[in-house]
Amino acid sequence: MQADSRRINITVPESLLQKIDAAAEKLFVSRSEFIRMATIHKITHNPDSRLEANLGVIYAMTNKQLTELVRLIANEKRRRFAENTMSRQAMDEGVY
Repeated sequence: MQADSRRINITVPESLLQKIDAAAEKLFVSRSEFIRMATIHKITHNPDSRLEANLGVIYAMTNKQLTELVRLIANEKRRRFAENTMSRQAMDEGVY
């Protein structure tokens, strides 16, 4: 967590939590990171600019953070591809 970050607790219906987890998994991010990203998107893409003014903050990822996220996603895709490839090879060789 960044030094200026604050921890919050929220309560959501189980069905929404399952949707959040599924979406986060597709993006290879944590539940917290997905909620953070969704909140930022909502704030920065809201047609009512008064929302942004009232909140007083528009947060965007730094280039370094974005580069790190892209790198992590690429690594995860490679890992999953390799894992899938090894499983297929094992099945072909009759290991399973």
